[in-house]
Amino acid sequence: MAGSEPSANPTLHAVGPRRGSARPALGLRQWDGATALLIAGAVLYSAWPLENLVVTGLPPGRSFISELAAEGQPTRSLFAACDAAAGALIAYGCIARLFSSAQQACWARTFLWLTLLGAGVMTSVCAVLSPMECSPSLEEGCETLGFNGLLPSQALTHVALSTLVEAALLAAMWIAHRLAPTTYRFRRGLPRESFLGVLSCCLLLVDIALSAYESSLHGLVQRAHVAIVAAWLISLAWSIRRQAVEPASR
Repeated sequence: MAGSEPSANPTLHAVGPRRGSARPALGLRQWDGATALLIAGAVLYSAWPLENLVVTGLPPGRSFISELAAEGQPTRSLFAACDAAAGALIAYGCIARLFSSAQQACWARTFLWLTLLGAGVMTSVCAVLSPMECSPSLEEGCETLGFNGLLPSQALTHVALSTLVEAALLAAMWIAHRLAPTTYRFRRGLPRESFLGVLSCCLLLVDIALSAYESSLHGLVQRAHVAIVAAWLISLAWSIRRQAVEPASR
């Protein structure tokens, strides 16, 4: 009829991409504060490559990473600051994630971030308050000094805190693998985090075995383990943020 408006067709006027259409590229929106804090903390947690730029006097194959920040080492200030900053950044990132409105509230997410929060806090405390008193790779008898009752408080506290940090990280990896998929609905990210988590556990077991036999390679394995842990945390932070952004971009 002349003068009448054409009937509205909801199919033609639908707004937004259809299901199955290409997703928009993700840019700066992924970089919220929590993601940046966690990634920065992970990078500093694996700051051991800096030993190649400074004079340490430590043999990388036989020395523990903690020896870089041992008392009396010329590099103590540098590596202790990196560890303390790494722990603080990871802790703040976990707190931000716990209270993030973009994340779905559930007990799995809470446990995941609480375990990583504990690892971050203990890393900072270990670096600042209980460094190694000496360097076992350079000083004979140093590895048993604390256990002989000569330095019970600081040496044993360092070992205990380091063990708790590893336990918290392993717990977080297990939670991310077993529980986080139902919370965050990982698709592409989960296989990567699972692979890195398993690889990290394997390297930790190899490092323990080599240390027990005083192998000249345990230092290299430990450095590889720490690097894989950092890669796992970076991948986890990125995947979780990506899953939070993608639904809003559809």
